[in-house]
Amino acid sequence: MLRHHEERALRARMKSPQVVAAFDVLVDRFSAMDVFEARANIEGQKKAVALRCQGRSMLAFICNAEWLLFYVRKPAFNSGVISLEQVVTEWSGFERSARSNPDNCEAICRIRDAETAESIVAHVEALVPDFRRL
Repeated sequence: MLRHHEERALRARMKSPQVVAAFDVLVDRFSAMDVFEARANIEGQKKAVALRCQGRSMLAFICNAEWLLFYVRKPAFNSGVISLEQVVTEWSGFERSARSNPDNCEAICRIRDAETAESIVAHVEALVPDFRRL
C-alpha cells in the first residue's frame, strides 16, 4: 500500500499512540482491499493518503498530531456507491465539511483511536462490492 519512506513521513506527524494505532488499522485494512490504490502525499504541510478507485480519489485521510481526518470524497458520492446523507446520518462521527459551495461538500470524521478507524473500515468494507462494479 504505502512505501516505507511514505509511511515513516506520515507517522512522524502523529504524536498520540492512539492515533498511531488508528493509522495502523487504516493502512492494514485498506491494504487488504484490492479495490483501492493508496497514494501518499508527504510534501508540504498536509501529510495525507488518498484511496483511489478507478483513478478517482474516493476516500482520504490527513495525518495530524492528535487525530486523523478521514474524508469520504465527492467522487464517491458522484459514483452512486453511497450518498453524503447516508454517511453523515449512518456513520458515527461524520459531518459535512464546511465548504462555501454546498455542492462540493464531503463527509469528514476525526479519528482519535483504533475503534473509530475499525468502524469506518467496516462501513467501507460493506461497500467494496459496489466499488468493484465501477
